[in-house]
Amino acid sequence: MSVPSTPRVAVVGCGRRFHTAILPVLQECGALLVGVVDPDSSSRERVPQHLGPGAVVVSSGQLTVSFLRRTLPDIVIICSPSGLHFQQAKMCLEEGLPTFLEKPLACRADEAVLLRSLSAGRLATSEQRVHRPDLLAARDVIRSGRLGRLLAIEYRDWVAPAPAFRSSWRNRPLLAGGGVLLDLGYHTINTLQWLLDSNFADLVPSAVRFRYESYAVESQALIRCVTEHVALHLDVGLDATNPREELCVTGTQGRLRLRRRRGSHGVSIVEVTAARGEATETVHHLGKGYDTRSLKEFMNGKESVASLERHVATVETLEKLYREEKEMEHFR
Repeated sequence: MSVPSTPRVAVVGCGRRFHTAILPVLQECGALLVGVVDPDSSSRERVPQHLGPGAVVVSSGQLTVSFLRRTLPDIVIICSPSGLHFQQAKMCLEEGLPTFLEKPLACRADEAVLLRSLSAGRLATSEQRVHRPDLLAARDVIRSGRLGRLLAIEYRDWVAPAPAFRSSWRNRPLLAGGGVLLDLGYHTINTLQWLLDSNFADLVPSAVRFRYESYAVESQALIRCVTEHVALHLDVGLDATNPREELCVTGTQGRLRLRRRRGSHGVSIVEVTAARGEATETVHHLGKGYDTRSLKEFMNGKESVASLERHVATVETLEKLYREEKEMEHFR
């Protein structure tokens, strides 16, 4: 994929993610912001109007083909509500435009497969955890064989609700596409597939249960399943008081634990215990660089086919879990 040294960029979605992650990258890369799309006019008005020398920002409440042909971007970055990703990315790819999507790639498996067929090396989805030093260390331990044959993985993945969650698009099923399983669980499943070098094609769910806590979308997902003879126990949810991430990987020769409290300190602890009891502990200071690395790489012309394949597999796995939950709910 070829990208000019000073790319013209159109952004779809001007919410919190745009201001905290996308905009700083555009400024660092010296990009020209040529167009912004958001149905909220006040959100569009908060976008800097002169990002890059001589750039003229075209503002629109809706992504259309005419908008794309008027702004002529080299790259389109989509950070809109999840339920809109497929149609917006499809439009950009059909116009031949390199397209970067914040997760999820899509809300349904058939949508993800279609986007892959249209990609032609021009589509990428945000990668965050695969660049984290603590998870890279965990992956190295797993791949080294130090834990022996893997038996079970427990992953507790909890975040604080986004500001004004109840009244935001995240609590509107059509715009959100799903609840915490699609939003946060997308990271959870994608990370496990990356850690295990697996697309989870053989994954068999044994229990999937949602809790809603008076929201319109699920606020917690409790999942038990098996893939490649490894038992997976997942707990994905919203927690305003103690948001945290805890990963435990158990094998025949040892155990790995990863623990971090979500917050400004950005510290993660990885502990590896051998079967005989010897333990090593490593403290990782995460920083912020991992959060936007995939966008920077995309803007430099790098595109990963393996990454896209994994994102398609993530959507396929999530669809299987949602379908299983509906079937189990029917018998409750």
